[in-house]
Amino acid sequence: MTITEDSPVTTADPPAGASSALLADPIASGDVLTGRRIGRAALEMLLATVVAALVSLPTQFVIDRLHIPRPSYVTVAMTTLTCTVLLAGALWAVTRSRFPAWVNVATWVGLSALNTAVLSFMLNGTKFFLGGISSDQSFRTEYFTRLTDSATVHDFAFTGLPSYYPSGWFWLGGRFANLLGLAGWAAYKPFAILTIAIAAALAYAGWAIVVPRRVAVLLALATSTVGVASWAAYEPYAWIFGALIPPMAAVAWKYLTRPDEPDAGSRWAPGVFLGVYIGLLALFYTLLFLFFTMLVVLTALVGLALCWRSGRRGPVFRRALARVALVGVVALPIALVHWGPYLAASLGKTKQSAASSILPEFGAQFPVPISLSDFVGLLSLAGLVWLLVRVRDGAVARSLALVLAAGYLWYAVSMLGIPFMVTLLPYKIELVMDTVLRCAGVLAALDGARWLAKRLAGTRWARTGLVSVLVVGLLGTVGILQSAADPLSPLPDEAFSNYYPNGNPALGKRDPSQNGAWNQQLHDTVAQLTGKPEDQLVVLSDFQDFLSFWPYWSFETSIIEYANPLADFYNRRADIESWAKASSPAQLAADLTAYGPGAPDVFVFTRVGTGLQLTVTRNVFPAYPQIEATKVVFPASLFDSADFVVREVGPFTVVARR
Repeated sequence: MTITEDSPVTTADPPAGASSALLADPIASGDVLTGRRIGRAALEMLLATVVAALVSLPTQFVIDRLHIPRPSYVTVAMTTLTCTVLLAGALWAVTRSRFPAWVNVATWVGLSALNTAVLSFMLNGTKFFLGGISSDQSFRTEYFTRLTDSATVHDFAFTGLPSYYPSGWFWLGGRFANLLGLAGWAAYKPFAILTIAIAAALAYAGWAIVVPRRVAVLLALATSTVGVASWAAYEPYAWIFGALIPPMAAVAWKYLTRPDEPDAGSRWAPGVFLGVYIGLLALFYTLLFLFFTMLVVLTALVGLALCWRSGRRGPVFRRALARVALVGVVALPIALVHWGPYLAASLGKTKQSAASSILPEFGAQFPVPISLSDFVGLLSLAGLVWLLVRVRDGAVARSLALVLAAGYLWYAVSMLGIPFMVTLLPYKIELVMDTVLRCAGVLAALDGARWLAKRLAGTRWARTGLVSVLVVGLLGTVGILQSAADPLSPLPDEAFSNYYPNGNPALGKRDPSQNGAWNQQLHDTVAQLTGKPEDQLVVLSDFQDFLSFWPYWSFETSIIEYANPLADFYNRRADIESWAKASSPAQLAADLTAYGPGAPDVFVFTRVGTGLQLTVTRNVFPAYPQIEATKVVFPASLFDSADFVVREVGPFTVVARR
């Protein structure tokens, strides 16, 4: 397949010479999204994914084998050097007079290597990904472990329930772990870094549909600064397709707002392309699926409004409706691969969920990601100004402006939902808005370089002006990437301080006063007391780390935000509190038997002076933190019978039902 520069039609004549293609206006385009163009883009995305995987995994392997002392600044130095070399290569590529096929492939290689290197150096010396096994990473690792143990999709915690959280990324991660012969928790880090590397390559391929390739390189680099130097890295399963929202919004604009094209493929191919993308979003991240679906509808409505005066209201409306319907028809069966079983199981059942009842400080304010004190803030400010100035000038500017406006609309609707005890978790959308502003900032810089070139006498000075802009951008990008760990704090530190399943941390010595130091002993004790494999046991414990390393089923998640809405979280909490008040061991044994399938086979308590303790929680939204914890203490005497076997493990007491 031959891939060369695919420049849109421009409205101005740039200066002659090697830099002329980059100085062409990338958004003044009259290009049609033909079936051939869309088919080629889909093929390129597949190839880019393969190339990114072939680059990322060996790069991770090499960097992980480097023995770098900690604490030291060696990893920062290595990150700076690697980023500078790769970014200089990108600068060289985009200023050449030609953009042949090998440069396109080299771009996939460079982007995947760049994203891989930043995260791999940051996490050199630990087997954990960002956040280790703390907070949200505990249930994500539990899900990864569940789908490594079995290719059949189950809820990550509760036996007998269909999965609620999208399973696409975790299912693929499980197959990745099986292929490499790794435990789920050990495969999480390499698969997460691989995912972010692929996201960068896909972002480039997506941008190449709507702007010239050399501009797409710069936009993919801007996207990468969000992917590895913000909390986007914390959720790689969201970022892999979230990084594509800005270019896919431009595809949606071209498809839904333009009159019928003479090429038959342009009437259906972009719709199929968008439908597949939305379907994949549904398999990977629910919130972005809903946001982009809303964006598609808004795009169609804006297109109708723009065409309302054309005199062809009927045909325009029917065309828009048909195209939106095509997108939906393609997306629906893909989405139902995951959501079908859950929706079928939820019919007629009461659901208890607080996944959308979260309101931290950064979710209660409109994001204002602009500043005059750093490169990112200046770039975002330039992007905002550029969007306001050029919003009438083409699909790219209009679509980016609409994504930004939709983000603020999402925030506003979320705030309006507070009286109804629900939010839309708008801070998750802020990462998309950041990406939009940084990409718009790149386009603003190119516009500035083109303006400068028109006013400088001679090709030499025009090229010098362009290179100067690019060098400033290169230095600013290096600054972001070499300090990528700063905005991610405390996630890197947690990756080094958290305990592995064997009871040791990545750095330092085992501390018996830490719960994680007893991971292996807990597992071995449960195995000895029950004689059953992990995936045949239901465990009741508030020690989430232990449950994340092995495929035990959980009777109750640590907080309701993680729980499947079909799991009756509060009813289970009431059962736990009731069992603690049992009058005798016989009554407790009878109550557990009466509960039926899914009752705890094993209890893991923390010993306290008054007995054996568990922590249960409830959501107190809109207060923040929205989790209220309550201590439930079981008298030790409740397990003093032949129905139970008890063993002490460090600070824990393990109780198994006979």
